[in-house]
Amino acid sequence: MKLNFLNEHVHLKIWSGMTLRAWLKVLSKNCLNLRLTNLHSVLFITVFCCLNLPWMIAEYLLYHKKTGSTEIKRDPVFIIGHWRSGTTLLHELLNQDKQFAAPNTYQCFFPSHFLLTEPFFRRILDFVMPEKRPMDNMKLNGISPQEDEFALCNLGAPSPYEWLIFPREESFFLQSLKIDFLSPAERLVIKTFDLLHETIEEETRDIPPAHLIELDFESLIADPIANLKRIYSQLQLEGFVETREAFITYTREHQNYKKNSYEIRPEDINLLNNVWGRFIRDKDRSIQ
Repeated sequence: MKLNFLNEHVHLKIWSGMTLRAWLKVLSKNCLNLRLTNLHSVLFITVFCCLNLPWMIAEYLLYHKKTGSTEIKRDPVFIIGHWRSGTTLLHELLNQDKQFAAPNTYQCFFPSHFLLTEPFFRRILDFVMPEKRPMDNMKLNGISPQEDEFALCNLGAPSPYEWLIFPREESFFLQSLKIDFLSPAERLVIKTFDLLHETIEEETRDIPPAHLIELDFESLIADPIANLKRIYSQLQLEGFVETREAFITYTREHQNYKKNSYEIRPEDINLLNNVWGRFIRDKDRSIQ
């Protein structure tokens, strides 16, 4: 049995792990955007942020010296991609290799005190979360590998997820995109796609080919094992042979997975091909 209240308000699960200082900063920026429709969310998150404070202080006192002196001995592997581009699937697949460690859902939602509280409270998170993500039917629980964007925004870093609480806020993510007939949510998606690919182009120019690999969603789902082998080979990672059976087992367990289907209007397809044209043409593909 699941609690439906939190399941209907995904943003509560995201922002309820914020530090109180970061949340007050968000409120100060968006105080003019408070509406009766989001007041209950604001009050709920404020209570949670206050509850986070003593746990955060306790974790700092117990662990800050140890975490501060922790040495990262091996280079991390970063998965970078836009929403709905297959990053979660790739994350789940690589997570089958036990040489890797990825932050899980609980750790990303409660980044300021998970070392102290995860053993006690993660099961509660599992209870109130939906079993699948509503946007793509991917399995979701407290130990699922999760994107660290949630942790960063809960620690106070600027994030497009701020829009989930204050959807009327025309943040810097949207201001330069003047397509007035689109909703704020649609402009957010389009703009973040532009920002992501512009940043990737700029930041990866000097990265050696052996340290960077591009993979499209269609190729990954068509032959995940072959593409994982290519990733390990090009990035010169060890462990593919040892983990190959775990990869195969995961793909077999999810072979009946069905993606959500959406009807896309022809005018929307034309719009996206025009707005994202430069990035799409560079990859020799278009939206159809």
